[in-house]
Amino acid sequence: MACFDEKKTSVILHSLSSLKQLKTLVLDGIVSSTDHAIELSLTLDSIAPSIRLLSLANCSLSDHLNERFLRSLSRASGLQTLNMSRNELGYAGCQSISKILRKFPLLKSLDLHSNSIVNADPVISILPPSLEELDISENRISENNIETLSGFFKHSCFKLKSLKLSVQNITSTRMMHHFLRNFEKLLLLEEIVLFNEEKEIVQPFFHILTHLPHLKKLSIHGNLDDNFWDSLGLLENITHLSLDSTSIIQDGSFGNLCEAISHLHHLRYLSFQNNFMDLSHVRELLAVLIDCKSFIHLDIRSNCDKFDFYSFVSSFARSTNIRVLM
Repeated sequence: MACFDEKKTSVILHSLSSLKQLKTLVLDGIVSSTDHAIELSLTLDSIAPSIRLLSLANCSLSDHLNERFLRSLSRASGLQTLNMSRNELGYAGCQSISKILRKFPLLKSLDLHSNSIVNADPVISILPPSLEELDISENRISENNIETLSGFFKHSCFKLKSLKLSVQNITSTRMMHHFLRNFEKLLLLEEIVLFNEEKEIVQPFFHILTHLPHLKKLSIHGNLDDNFWDSLGLLENITHLSLDSTSIIQDGSFGNLCEAISHLHHLRYLSFQNNFMDLSHVRELLAVLIDCKSFIHLDIRSNCDKFDFYSFVSSFARSTNIRVLM
């Protein structure tokens, strides 16, 4: 993220207006929806038809979206990627966005993570059939809203390949089963990112993973239960696995993790950050990963450093093709 004062930002936005063939515009943290709404609108008036990717993350977007800005944005009929993450969008903001989503028939990726969304119904109900990637994680979406999302899954015309979602607000087993009955219809899913806090509620979810034939990337942040390990060992097509900030070591489940990984013959990337590893855990994990012929990248940053395993890991990495981030 670059930091500019208001005058420089206005100059930059004005200069962009002449780039009639611009396809990618990333203004993360640079513009403010309140201070630069008019300048941004004028810029979009000129270049919107050619824009394919627009990123406005961390731009103070709120429920009071400028109507002039929305009209200008709606002219980006060829838009394929829209990122409005890390803002302050709530229900009214979702309503405003829903009014222009119909204008983007080619939209493939929508990122609304880390906003203040409790009810995303206006957006979910209008998602275009072309959508392949949806990120609504790290919001405060209500249980009733999860039911709407489940209804979205029912429509087989959707081509969703990547879903990032928080399920900590599903507090009833009945709702989780209702959600999962439709979730397993997303047969094209290649990536799932799940934020979870409740072990009991998410138990049925892990079995559903084995019904998704194209699943290659799996990220779970939060709590796991014993059912997960049996399911993980069956996901033979997994290439990327992220288990950051879990309770695996505290629960005594690290051996289960290593056993499951030994069955993932196509695994190439493993992230195991912030999990309180010590030297014995590192040794055990690397002993398994070295037998995974496709494996190339291990990320174990932000782990416990009371044991000095850095020299051991560095020596190991030099003798293999595995890259280790510490």
